[in-house]
Amino acid sequence: MRHVLLLLLAPVLLTAAPPLPIEWETTPAAFAGRKAIVKLDTGARIEGVWLGVTPTTFMIDVDRAHGKNRPPKGVQTIERSAIVELRVLERRIRGQVIGGIAGCWFGGPLAFKASSAAWILPVWASVTAAGILVGRVSDKATRVVHIKPESPQGLWRRDGAPAELHALPEPAATEANEGEPES
Repeated sequence: MRHVLLLLLAPVLLTAAPPLPIEWETTPAAFAGRKAIVKLDTGARIEGVWLGVTPTTFMIDVDRAHGKNRPPKGVQTIERSAIVELRVLERRIRGQVIGGIAGCWFGGPLAFKASSAAWILPVWASVTAAGILVGRVSDKATRVVHIKPESPQGLWRRDGAPAELHALPEPAATEANEGEPES
């Protein structure tokens, strides 16, 4: 019985995703609809919606804050250099499905061991619901985000918005080799 339970829970327990490499300019689009979790160099940990970035700062709508020197709730602009760790919350449904199936599978035999027929359905439903709730907890996984090294200069406009990417222009000929033919 324990081996079957471990086999069912193994995919949920053993999944560890590698760091997600993202360019700094694309973080608002990559985090759209997800909660960001940021550990700051002050010791604070903030959770909230990632709103936007500039070359040196980021804006986040803080829902929760923990630790010393935590920023207040609401929209905050924080220095990029203050980030110690950046995570994104990923929600799945896999754990809920596995938990529901396991709860239904193991709840049946428990329900039929009940002393009265009136308890069969409530016991079965309770064990199934408990499986779904345990699976729901396992579905809230965070993934570490690795910010790629600095992008080439010139990707930011003066107003702080990312510029459109274009092919780099050909280098201009210098005066010293203008008359020389190319080999």
